[in-house]
Amino acid sequence: MQYVINRYQYVMEISMRPSSNIKYCVLSIDGGGVRGIIPARLLKEIEVRTGKPIPDLFDLALGTSTGGLIAIASACDFNSDAMIDLYQNGSAKIFPYSAMRAISTLGGLEGPKYDREALDTLLEEYFGDKLLSEAKFPICVTSYNLDTASPEIWSSQDVKKGLSADAKLKDLAGATSAAPTYFAPKEFQDCNGVVHHAIDGGMFLNNPQILAIGEILKHNPEISREDILVISIGTGNVELKWDVEALKDAGILGWVKGGRIIDVMMDGNTDFSDLTAAIVYQNYHRLQINLPKELGEMDNTSEENLTALLGKAEEYIAQNNCLFDEIAHELSCSLVSRGDVDLTEMAA
Repeated sequence: MQYVINRYQYVMEISMRPSSNIKYCVLSIDGGGVRGIIPARLLKEIEVRTGKPIPDLFDLALGTSTGGLIAIASACDFNSDAMIDLYQNGSAKIFPYSAMRAISTLGGLEGPKYDREALDTLLEEYFGDKLLSEAKFPICVTSYNLDTASPEIWSSQDVKKGLSADAKLKDLAGATSAAPTYFAPKEFQDCNGVVHHAIDGGMFLNNPQILAIGEILKHNPEISREDILVISIGTGNVELKWDVEALKDAGILGWVKGGRIIDVMMDGNTDFSDLTAAIVYQNYHRLQINLPKELGEMDNTSEENLTALLGKAEEYIAQNNCLFDEIAHELSCSLVSRGDVDLTEMAA
């Protein structure tokens, strides 16, 4: 059920609530393949309830893998409807089924499951040659550099201050989403001519919310922890029960089959990031939906699956109406307290 709002009544209600000292708002989005349609729908709810686009509401967006795509898209003026459309109409292009490739790679055991050319073509279509330095608002995207065997944090603020090399957003989107076994590593040159061979940032930080504190300390040291609001959105907590007996004697093939090793690594570091963030951030909301195992695949692009994921997002919104009201209130008050908008403008 779509949330319908009386703008004037809602803004007047905001003005009567306790004031907020929030001065810095952070958006963080997990990785998770096609399940990225869930945070896209939740972001639409936030945009509807505040009447503002994502770049106006947040001072920083962090993303890994599919979350990195959303962060980059937000910084390129894509609204949440456009992001939902990306998943509904672009997912099949990103994860195209090919019987010939399935045979030649033994279902992904002898090579990447998908040809990354289709992914790169779509990213070129969406982002063109825009640079990280041209992001509409500050963003951070993660990847893992195979050349240096180290994590990479691509920060638009670092680039603008000359602390790191610039790069094309389409290349960073291709790097952060290059999940091993699904796609080949992304090869690209940054604007300094350095060649990178990068894979999915989910290998070390599928939930990137903890990066915010480092970015803030580096670029906004005057901001204290109590002034920070973090909205962290997951792509679904899949109800997985591992067959311990089968994995007890599993070798390389057993762990790679069905993406088991990827799921374990990403789920584990996501949960740990949640625990850490709850300690570090005083104002923190974690939006995470429980999903049945059948909706957990990162590359199921069927209309039935995408519709079911959207349905779960709708259920979550309906069940957490007060939470979304609170988030909209905090974000709106932050805009007012920072002088970015007044109540009269919001009520218009």
